[in-house]
Amino acid sequence: MKAVRSGNDVTIVGFDLGHGDTALSVLWPGSREPESLPVPGAGERFPTVMAVYADDPSAPLPIEERIKIGNILDGGVVEDFFIAFKSPDLTDKTMTRGTTLFVRQILWLLDRAAVLPPGTPVRWVFGVPSGWSDETRERYRRLLVDACRGEVQVVAESRAALHHARQSGEVGLGRDTGRILIIDLGSSTADYTLVTGLESDACVVDDGTAVGGSVIDKEIQRRSVAAYKERLGNAPELVDEYLMEAGRSGLLELRCRMAKEDFFGNRPPATPIDSYPLVESKVRLKVGYASETIEVPITLTPETMEDVFATPLPELGMTWREAFERDLSAIRAHLKEEAPEAIVMTGGVSRMTYARQVVVRVFPESKVVLGTEPQLAVAKGLAILRRRQDEVAKFRQECSAYLDGPEIPARIDEELPKLAAEFGRIMSAGLVADHMIPAAMKWREAELDTIADIQDEVQRTFLEHLASDTVASELRAAVSSWTEDLAKDINQEIRKICERTGVPAEVLAVAYQPTVGKPIEADSEIAQKMALDIYKHISGWMIGVVNTVAAGVAVVAVAVVVEAVVAAFAAAAATGAAVNIWDPVLAVALLMIAGAAGLSLVARSVRRRALKKVETMRIHPKARHMVSEKRLQAKIEREVRKSSPEAAIVQEVGRGFLEENTLSICASVVDDFRSHVKAAADRAEMLVRPNRDVIRLHAADPGSTPRSPGSA
Repeated sequence: MKAVRSGNDVTIVGFDLGHGDTALSVLWPGSREPESLPVPGAGERFPTVMAVYADDPSAPLPIEERIKIGNILDGGVVEDFFIAFKSPDLTDKTMTRGTTLFVRQILWLLDRAAVLPPGTPVRWVFGVPSGWSDETRERYRRLLVDACRGEVQVVAESRAALHHARQSGEVGLGRDTGRILIIDLGSSTADYTLVTGLESDACVVDDGTAVGGSVIDKEIQRRSVAAYKERLGNAPELVDEYLMEAGRSGLLELRCRMAKEDFFGNRPPATPIDSYPLVESKVRLKVGYASETIEVPITLTPETMEDVFATPLPELGMTWREAFERDLSAIRAHLKEEAPEAIVMTGGVSRMTYARQVVVRVFPESKVVLGTEPQLAVAKGLAILRRRQDEVAKFRQECSAYLDGPEIPARIDEELPKLAAEFGRIMSAGLVADHMIPAAMKWREAELDTIADIQDEVQRTFLEHLASDTVASELRAAVSSWTEDLAKDINQEIRKICERTGVPAEVLAVAYQPTVGKPIEADSEIAQKMALDIYKHISGWMIGVVNTVAAGVAVVAVAVVVEAVVAAFAAAAATGAAVNIWDPVLAVALLMIAGAAGLSLVARSVRRRALKKVETMRIHPKARHMVSEKRLQAKIEREVRKSSPEAAIVQEVGRGFLEENTLSICASVVDDFRSHVKAAADRAEMLVRPNRDVIRLHAADPGSTPRSPGSA
């Protein structure tokens, strides 16, 4: 197997290139917690805005020296201006050129300041709206590969927010995870990740719509421009002319967004909207070489914002609140009207009071949590998610090496004789008292005719015993106890691998979990399978052992009767009484049987032939009753104690079981643990593996919520 390079020896950069803002995070080699990665000259989080200034022919500069990003818009002639350029339309040259230049500029700024040590492998993880299709994601990734050095990966932004929420303790995720909804409200889209458990791929799904905060910004811009035009009176068309210049409309929209963010601030969720302060700002716009400037005032009051959120927006065909509520109602329908146990709201727009009001209205029974770092949750979550992928890959590799190694077979070789002995004890228990003596008594009462019938009766009742629920339950319980002890050792090694690779033990609920009170149950799948396999292997030759012992018991029973008959015959002869032993031939047979039972000195070969001959002979019922039940039982028990058939069976079970099953049991146990480890790793990987199942947020009716651009 190819060695997996873990996230502990590479630098992982989470790159949240958003429609409105950009933020980066970094996981250094050996680190467990991502850090914010400020971009020199731009900051920790900054607007996704870029200006390319015209070159001075007298002093030409490289393009990197002429690009400014974020809020750094110095004076000078702007040659190219990019804002809100993130889009799934990869045929749009503005989008592709803006993305490439913007990413390259950030990498150049990081390199110039030596933020990322030279020579250190870097993995870049970019976020994309959850509603983007696989094809769009892959085309976007290829565009980013051209701009970056090193490995590039793209991940749904709400999935990244989920990982940040988990690592920050905002939500818990494990094998018994309930329903959790992550809502990432960004500038251009509303993205959702829904977790309904960790037992199948369908339990973690992503989706998104175009219900982002930028539609609010556009409405504020429309109102601000309309109010400014009205105030100008003369030549309002000048405003439109100015706004048609490259990027000016986008810059004004950015200022409207910043005013909106100032208005909502970071206030407690229960703060009444009418208590929010007045926000005023002015945006001065200058076009090209023109000396004229315009100043567009932006004024936000509680009344203004109430009206904005009550106004149907052309981008949505409804109010923002209605569109957002429609998304959430679709999620509730997906859950069959069940509510998530917890809802985590992240992204800058999640700070809007109206957003939380809608969530509480649709899911009144859910716990709603506002993310602790809404501005950085996606950037940090991207790095965390990539590290988790590396950890799971390393976990799989180390577990495979352990399960394929010599430790488990050696442990099984050491412990398997104990299980074999326990099986022998269970399967032979009661052989004499419950099967052989009752068969002999049936023969005494003439319910059975011959020695062969005694053998058949013992075999029949013993096979019924082996196939009984009682024996099956005891066998499974024995397997359960044995595998539980074995599981403790294996699980201890698996937990060590978890610790080394960083895989969280609470997500990777490995193999039977004896450490958390969940050992293998007696009716568990592995116990049933192992018990059934053992029964199939053992029952055939075990019946041979039973038949041999049963034949001996039958001979003892007949011999006791013969002994009584012979004694009666001798007594009669001594007194001269008439002797009537029913049939001279029978008398001869009885003497032969006596010899076969060891009551005469007849040669062993003769005894064997005699026993063979009389297996099917019927002894007269009167002869059988010459011995009492008590005497017959006592005699059988004495003879059986001499040969210890139950102990012999235990020994035979152990010997035969080990000879025939050691290798198969070892393979079965290893395969079983391998499947559990794989399932455990799969559960953890569900949180990082893309899943193109959707929540079906978009309905077919004309008034449905718009899908996020680039969705399938």
